[in-house]
Amino acid sequence: MSYAKLFEFQKAADLLEKLTAARPGDVEAWRLLGESALLGQQPARAVGAYEKAAALRYDDLQIQTGLADARIAEGAQGAAVEALLALRSRVAASPPARAGAPAPAPSTFSSPATFPDAGPAPDVRAGAPSASKPAAPPPAQPARPQRAPLDAVSVELLLAKVYGAWRGHDAEALATYDRLTREVAPEDFRGFLARGVFLKERGRRADADRMFLQARFLAPASRQGFVQQMAGANPVLDELPDNDG
Repeated sequence: MSYAKLFEFQKAADLLEKLTAARPGDVEAWRLLGESALLGQQPARAVGAYEKAAALRYDDLQIQTGLADARIAEGAQGAAVEALLALRSRVAASPPARAGAPAPAPSTFSSPATFPDAGPAPDVRAGAPSASKPAAPPPAQPARPQRAPLDAVSVELLLAKVYGAWRGHDAEALATYDRLTREVAPEDFRGFLARGVFLKERGRRADADRMFLQARFLAPASRQGFVQQMAGANPVLDELPDNDG
Protein backbone atom coordinates (compact mmCIF):
# COMPACT_ATOMS: atom_id res chain seq x y z
CA MET A 1 0.00 0.00 0.00
CA SER A 2 2.86 2.38 0.72
CA TYR A 3 4.39 1.75 -2.71
CA ALA A 4 1.02 2.30 -4.36
CA LYS A 5 0.55 5.61 -2.58
CA LEU A 6 3.96 6.65 -3.93
CA PHE A 7 2.81 5.61 -7.44
CA GLU A 8 5.38 2.80 -7.37
CA PHE A 9 2.89 0.37 -8.86
CA GLN A 10 5.55 -1.98 -10.23
CA LYS A 11 6.98 -2.51 -6.75
CA ALA A 12 3.51 -2.92 -5.29
CA ALA A 13 2.67 -5.54 -7.92
CA ASP A 14 5.91 -7.42 -7.30
CA LEU A 15 5.11 -7.70 -3.59
CA LEU A 16 1.55 -8.76 -4.35
CA GLU A 17 2.88 -11.47 -6.66
CA LYS A 18 4.68 -12.92 -3.67
CA LEU A 19 1.54 -12.66 -1.58
CA THR A 20 -0.62 -14.45 -4.16
CA ALA A 21 2.00 -17.19 -4.48
CA ALA A 22 1.78 -17.74 -0.71
CA ARG A 23 -2.00 -17.29 -0.56
CA PRO A 24 -3.47 -18.40 -3.92
CA GLY A 25 -7.00 -18.45 -2.50
CA ASP A 26 -6.94 -14.81 -1.34
CA VAL A 27 -9.25 -12.99 -3.71
CA GLU A 28 -8.34 -9.56 -2.31
CA ALA A 29 -4.66 -10.14 -2.99
CA TRP A 30 -5.41 -11.06 -6.62
CA ARG A 31 -7.68 -8.05 -7.01
CA LEU A 32 -5.08 -5.67 -5.64
CA LEU A 33 -2.46 -7.23 -7.89
CA GLY A 34 -4.72 -6.65 -10.87
CA GLU A 35 -5.29 -3.05 -9.90
CA SER A 36 -1.63 -2.28 -9.24
CA ALA A 37 -0.61 -3.90 -12.54
CA LEU A 38 -3.26 -1.96 -14.45
CA LEU A 39 -2.22 1.32 -12.85
CA GLY A 40 1.38 0.39 -13.63
CA GLN A 41 0.46 0.00 -17.32
CA GLN A 42 0.92 -3.76 -17.36
CA PRO A 43 -2.44 -4.82 -18.80
CA ALA A 44 -1.51 -8.44 -19.55
CA ARG A 45 -0.39 -8.93 -15.95
CA ALA A 46 -3.55 -7.22 -14.74
CA VAL A 47 -5.76 -9.48 -16.85
CA GLY A 48 -4.16 -12.59 -15.37
CA ALA A 49 -4.62 -11.34 -11.82
CA TYR A 50 -8.20 -10.21 -12.32
CA GLU A 51 -9.04 -13.55 -13.96
CA LYS A 52 -7.77 -15.32 -10.83
CA ALA A 53 -9.86 -13.01 -8.64
CA ALA A 54 -12.96 -13.51 -10.81
CA ALA A 55 -12.54 -17.28 -10.64
CA LEU A 56 -12.67 -17.01 -6.86
CA ARG A 57 -15.47 -14.42 -6.68
CA TYR A 58 -17.22 -13.85 -9.99
CA ASP A 59 -20.11 -11.78 -8.58
CA ASP A 60 -17.99 -8.77 -7.60
CA LEU A 61 -18.57 -5.66 -9.69
CA GLN A 62 -15.21 -4.15 -8.82
CA ILE A 63 -13.36 -7.25 -10.00
CA GLN A 64 -15.37 -7.54 -13.21
CA THR A 65 -14.91 -3.84 -13.93
CA GLY A 66 -11.17 -4.13 -13.42
CA LEU A 67 -11.03 -7.18 -15.66
CA ALA A 68 -12.93 -5.40 -18.44
CA ASP A 69 -10.69 -2.33 -18.13
CA ALA A 70 -7.57 -4.50 -18.23
CA ARG A 71 -8.74 -6.28 -21.37
CA ILE A 72 -9.56 -2.97 -23.02
CA ALA A 73 -6.08 -1.68 -22.14
CA GLU A 74 -4.61 -4.87 -23.59
CA GLY A 75 -6.59 -4.40 -26.80
CA ALA A 76 -8.49 -7.64 -26.16
CA GLN A 77 -12.02 -6.27 -26.54
CA GLY A 78 -13.15 -9.44 -28.29
CA ALA A 79 -12.15 -11.57 -25.31
CA ALA A 80 -13.85 -9.09 -22.98
CA VAL A 81 -17.10 -9.28 -24.94
CA GLU A 82 -17.02 -13.08 -24.99
CA ALA A 83 -16.48 -13.22 -21.23
CA LEU A 84 -19.20 -10.69 -20.52
CA LEU A 85 -21.72 -12.51 -22.70
CA ALA A 86 -21.01 -15.65 -20.67
CA LEU A 87 -21.36 -13.61 -17.48
CA ARG A 88 -24.68 -12.23 -18.75
CA SER A 89 -26.03 -15.75 -18.98
CA ARG A 90 -24.76 -16.55 -15.51
CA VAL A 91 -26.55 -13.67 -13.82
CA ALA A 92 -29.61 -13.55 -16.06
CA ALA A 93 -31.83 -14.98 -13.33
CA SER A 94 -30.71 -12.39 -10.78
CA PRO A 95 -33.06 -9.42 -10.24
CA PRO A 96 -31.63 -6.00 -11.18
CA ALA A 97 -30.12 -4.02 -8.32
CA ARG A 98 -32.03 -1.14 -6.85
CA ALA A 99 -31.65 2.01 -8.91
CA GLY A 100 -29.05 4.21 -7.34
CA ALA A 101 -26.99 1.37 -5.93
CA PRO A 102 -23.53 2.57 -4.94
CA ALA A 103 -20.78 2.28 -7.49
CA PRO A 104 -17.41 0.79 -6.55
CA ALA A 105 -14.74 3.13 -5.26
CA PRO A 106 -12.61 4.57 -8.10
CA SER A 107 -9.42 3.32 -6.50
CA THR A 108 -8.85 0.72 -3.83
CA PHE A 109 -5.52 2.36 -3.06
CA SER A 110 -7.24 5.34 -1.43
CA SER A 111 -6.95 3.84 2.04
CA PRO A 112 -4.80 1.22 3.73
CA ALA A 113 -8.02 -0.30 5.07
CA THR A 114 -8.56 -1.91 1.69
CA PHE A 115 -5.55 -4.20 2.08
CA PRO A 116 -6.69 -7.79 2.55
CA ASP A 117 -6.85 -9.34 6.00
CA ALA A 118 -3.81 -11.54 6.42
CA GLY A 119 -5.86 -13.97 8.51
CA PRO A 120 -4.74 -15.93 11.56
CA ALA A 121 -1.09 -16.84 11.84
CA PRO A 122 0.69 -19.24 14.18
CA ASP A 123 1.86 -17.58 17.38
CA VAL A 124 5.64 -17.86 17.36
CA ARG A 125 6.35 -15.20 19.97
CA ALA A 126 8.50 -15.99 22.98
CA GLY A 127 6.21 -16.76 25.87
CA ALA A 128 3.23 -17.54 23.68
CA PRO A 129 0.17 -18.54 25.73
CA SER A 130 -0.06 -22.22 26.62
CA ALA A 131 -3.16 -24.38 26.58
CA SER A 132 -3.76 -23.64 30.27
CA LYS A 133 -3.55 -19.92 29.74
CA PRO A 134 -6.32 -18.05 27.88
CA ALA A 135 -5.12 -16.47 24.66
CA ALA A 136 -5.28 -12.73 24.28
CA PRO A 137 -7.82 -11.47 21.74
CA PRO A 138 -6.32 -10.88 18.30
CA PRO A 139 -5.75 -7.29 17.19
CA ALA A 140 -8.57 -5.68 15.25
CA GLN A 141 -8.26 -6.15 11.51
CA PRO A 142 -8.91 -3.31 9.06
CA ALA A 143 -12.35 -3.30 7.50
CA ARG A 144 -12.60 -4.52 3.95
CA PRO A 145 -14.12 -2.23 1.31
CA GLN A 146 -17.84 -2.61 0.77
CA ARG A 147 -18.53 -4.90 -2.15
CA ALA A 148 -20.64 -3.50 -4.96
CA PRO A 149 -23.19 -6.00 -6.28
CA LEU A 150 -22.93 -7.50 -9.73
CA ASP A 151 -26.34 -7.59 -11.38
CA ALA A 152 -27.81 -7.77 -14.86
CA VAL A 153 -27.64 -3.97 -15.23
CA SER A 154 -23.95 -3.89 -14.33
CA VAL A 155 -23.13 -6.59 -16.87
CA GLU A 156 -24.94 -4.72 -19.66
CA LEU A 157 -23.15 -1.50 -18.74
CA LEU A 158 -19.77 -3.23 -18.83
CA LEU A 159 -20.61 -4.85 -22.17
CA ALA A 160 -21.64 -1.52 -23.68
CA LYS A 161 -18.47 0.06 -22.30
CA VAL A 162 -16.29 -2.55 -23.99
CA TYR A 163 -18.13 -2.16 -27.30
CA GLY A 164 -17.74 1.61 -27.01
CA ALA A 165 -13.98 1.23 -26.53
CA TRP A 166 -13.74 -1.12 -29.52
CA ARG A 167 -13.23 0.75 -32.74
CA GLY A 168 -16.03 0.20 -35.23
CA HIS A 169 -18.46 -1.26 -32.69
CA ASP A 170 -20.54 1.78 -31.75
CA ALA A 171 -23.64 0.10 -33.21
CA GLU A 172 -23.22 -2.84 -30.83
CA ALA A 173 -22.77 -0.44 -27.91
CA LEU A 174 -25.99 1.37 -28.76
CA ALA A 175 -27.82 -1.93 -29.22
CA THR A 176 -26.67 -2.99 -25.75
CA TYR A 177 -27.84 0.27 -24.21
CA ASP A 178 -31.15 -0.14 -26.04
CA ARG A 179 -31.58 -3.66 -24.67
CA LEU A 180 -30.77 -2.41 -21.18
CA THR A 181 -33.23 0.49 -21.19
CA ARG A 182 -36.03 -1.38 -22.97
CA GLU A 183 -35.83 -4.94 -21.70
CA VAL A 184 -33.45 -5.48 -18.81
CA ALA A 185 -34.21 -2.52 -16.52
CA PRO A 186 -36.38 0.21 -18.07
CA GLU A 187 -36.90 1.84 -14.66
CA ASP A 188 -33.20 2.05 -13.80
CA PHE A 189 -31.61 5.43 -14.41
CA ARG A 190 -28.11 4.02 -14.94
CA GLY A 191 -28.75 2.76 -18.46
CA PHE A 192 -30.11 6.10 -19.65
CA LEU A 193 -27.29 7.99 -17.97
CA ALA A 194 -24.57 5.80 -19.50
CA ARG A 195 -26.15 6.02 -22.92
CA GLY A 196 -26.32 9.79 -22.59
CA VAL A 197 -22.62 9.98 -21.75
CA PHE A 198 -21.84 7.72 -24.72
CA LEU A 199 -23.83 9.94 -27.11
CA LYS A 200 -22.37 13.14 -25.67
CA GLU A 201 -18.83 11.86 -26.22
CA ARG A 202 -19.71 11.28 -29.87
CA GLY A 203 -21.05 14.79 -30.40
CA ARG A 204 -24.74 13.85 -30.39
CA ARG A 205 -25.72 16.37 -27.74
CA ALA A 206 -29.45 16.55 -28.53
CA ASP A 207 -29.83 12.77 -28.33
CA ALA A 208 -27.70 12.74 -25.19
CA ASP A 209 -29.89 15.37 -23.52
CA ARG A 210 -32.96 13.20 -24.00
CA MET A 211 -31.19 10.37 -22.20
CA PHE A 212 -30.08 12.68 -19.39
CA LEU A 213 -33.64 13.94 -18.94
CA GLN A 214 -34.90 10.38 -18.56
CA ALA A 215 -32.08 9.56 -16.15
CA ARG A 216 -32.93 12.63 -14.08
CA PHE A 217 -36.59 11.58 -13.96
CA LEU A 218 -35.77 8.03 -12.79
CA ALA A 219 -32.86 8.72 -10.44
CA PRO A 220 -33.52 8.94 -6.70
CA ALA A 221 -32.79 12.20 -4.93
CA SER A 222 -29.49 10.86 -3.60
CA ARG A 223 -28.20 10.38 -7.17
CA GLN A 224 -29.43 13.62 -8.74
CA GLY A 225 -26.10 15.34 -8.24
CA PHE A 226 -24.28 12.48 -9.91
CA VAL A 227 -26.61 12.63 -12.92
CA GLN A 228 -26.04 16.37 -13.17
CA GLN A 229 -22.28 15.93 -12.94
CA MET A 230 -22.19 13.34 -15.72
CA ALA A 231 -24.52 15.37 -17.93
CA GLY A 232 -22.40 18.49 -17.61
CA ALA A 233 -23.66 22.02 -18.09
CA ASN A 234 -27.29 21.75 -19.18
CA PRO A 235 -29.78 24.58 -18.49
CA VAL A 236 -32.75 22.31 -19.25
CA LEU A 237 -31.71 19.87 -16.53
CA ASP A 238 -31.02 22.73 -14.13
CA GLU A 239 -34.65 23.82 -14.35
CA LEU A 240 -36.09 20.38 -13.51
CA PRO A 241 -37.21 19.61 -9.94
CA ASP A 242 -35.51 16.82 -8.06
CA ASN A 243 -37.21 13.43 -8.15
CA ASP A 244 -37.62 12.03 -4.65
CA GLY A 245 -38.81 8.63 -5.88
